[in-house]
Amino acid sequence: MSGARRTVVVLLALDIGIWGDVLLRAPGAPGLNAALWAAAGVAAAACVIRERGAAIPRESGVLLAIALVFALALAWRDAPSLRALNVLAAVAAATLAAAGAAAPWLLRAGSYECALRGVYTLLAVVSGPLLLPAEEPIALQPEWRRRGMGVLRGSLLAFPLLLVFGSLLAAADPMFEHVVTRTLAFDAAELIGHLLLISFLAWTAAGYLGRFAAPRSDDTPAPPWQRRLGFVEGAVTLTLVNALFLLFIGVQLRYLFGGSDVVQQTVGLGYADYARRGFFELVAVVALVVPLLLLVEWVLRRERPAQELGFRLLTLGQILLLYGILASALYRMHLYRQVYGLTELRLYTTAFMAWIAFVLAWLAVTVLRGRRHRFVSGALTAAFATVFLLDVANPHAVIARVNTGRAAAGDRFDAAYATALSADAVPALVASLERLPAARRCVLSHELIGKWRSERPGGWRTWNHGDWRARRSVAALAAESPRC
Repeated sequence: MSGARRTVVVLLALDIGIWGDVLLRAPGAPGLNAALWAAAGVAAAACVIRERGAAIPRESGVLLAIALVFALALAWRDAPSLRALNVLAAVAAATLAAAGAAAPWLLRAGSYECALRGVYTLLAVVSGPLLLPAEEPIALQPEWRRRGMGVLRGSLLAFPLLLVFGSLLAAADPMFEHVVTRTLAFDAAELIGHLLLISFLAWTAAGYLGRFAAPRSDDTPAPPWQRRLGFVEGAVTLTLVNALFLLFIGVQLRYLFGGSDVVQQTVGLGYADYARRGFFELVAVVALVVPLLLLVEWVLRRERPAQELGFRLLTLGQILLLYGILASALYRMHLYRQVYGLTELRLYTTAFMAWIAFVLAWLAVTVLRGRRHRFVSGALTAAFATVFLLDVANPHAVIARVNTGRAAAGDRFDAAYATALSADAVPALVASLERLPAARRCVLSHELIGKWRSERPGGWRTWNHGDWRARRSVAALAAESPRC
């Protein structure tokens, strides 16, 4: 790394730290401030790449753009869980962009390489500027050196004079004393807090930008193990797991076609209780089998074409059985929502199951056809797309519309849960008030006005589009004639 390049990285990192202190030190949830700070980080990465004199790989450019989109979503949606997903997606995209700053890699990367590059990037971020290569000192021109030393010596000589004369002038004039006192007054604890935040952000930014300034070799070490699992052992393992899944699905078919009477007579539960029990366990089973299949495919020896065919048939059978388990989980969720309504956890879990369903199909299309290197990029793309579609769908507004629709039909309605939703749900709740019974409408109106009529803390830095719409809707609601 040349001296100028290293200097640029350090200065840009310090700039990101200062802007982070200005933007992020605000009360309340992140909003516009986080989006602006992320945009500054993307711009800094672009500056480093330009200074390096190399064109940024299209793959890294796309990933940086994806990271910026999810950062901007923090100023779009207000739901805390959705905010966390956007942060996770933005961090993942930014990490992958830095991991591939040397050359395109993600479209051909396996799980091992993806994880290893992510670890390398994390270590670089934690190490900050320590991993930046040493540079030769920048030779200053004699004239600049002479002037710089002159400024330094003059400042040191003037300091005691300024201290003495300033004290005398402050004692002579109360107005001047007031100006000096206000200028020099500071809270030591607050100053330390600013310095610590700036230092932390600048340190990690230097490590991150260093990945763009001096990208590592495109070569990734091969896995430290070879395929050691015999075909018989792997085939027996997959066969037994498939048998367990087949037995489970066979039991489920009785309930799916037999109705609620079969459930109550067999296990003594109502359909709602039956739906609630074991739902998340089923989702966990499906989620855990995906890495298991990847691991088995990785370490299983297939020395003959018949063994390769046998492995593919066993794996394909397991994928089809997993779709049966997913169908059971989705049916339970349908029953659960019919009785208890829609909640954030139920909606996000359903979205997760949809992503898992795609991953299973993608695994069959890629891994089972000898295209394992395509699996990771497709699964990540589907994950980014899922989070983006959640942003577009606005989960809290969907929950509000579904539950108020149930209330209008005479079903149970949890007003406390509705008012506990984020600002994203407020316009939908206000629009649905006329559909609610008078008593529920009265309670919900008072709760919304009491919660959302005040100003959002943090000022312009934490501005959020969902919060802005919510407060406008509540202001219009408060201005109308009393509803109760």
